[in-house]
Amino acid sequence: MKLEERHYAETAREYALRMLKENIISMELKPGAMVSENELAAVHPRLLVRLFASPLGVRMLAAGELHREWAFTYRRETEDGAQLLQGVIDCCFIENGQWVLLDYKTTRVENAAELAHRAPQLRKTCAAQMIIYHRAPEAATGMPVRETYLYLTNLGETIRM
Repeated sequence: MKLEERHYAETAREYALRMLKENIISMELKPGAMVSENELAAVHPRLLVRLFASPLGVRMLAAGELHREWAFTYRRETEDGAQLLQGVIDCCFIENGQWVLLDYKTTRVENAAELAHRAPQLRKTCAAQMIIYHRAPEAATGMPVRETYLYLTNLGETIRM
């Protein structure tokens, strides 16, 4: 993804939208770009714009290092012995020397009121998965995870874990 300097009078949101238009929506994608051609074909462009124009998306665009679909293997000790766990982190990036993790969820949540009502249950449902996702990059890189989010793709909202 080719990122240009932010214009003097441009807000962070305007900058994100401009970078999206120039790099993603135009489909000028290169291997390792923020969004692959298959992903772009599977997701409506307005949802991508919503993600990358959000405060978290702006941070993703500004990150010096970003990983998508990051496969990992993580070993943990349990009462029954060692377990080897495998998973794929949807998106993670480094900000100020710490990881920020994002897990995309297609759970249908129709509006902000429903989100407010269901967020505690979604956190509970995803807690075990996100604990592993939190520990795996720390173990692999020695760099701490600062923040972990669920991103509800249809609503365009984040839930901080």
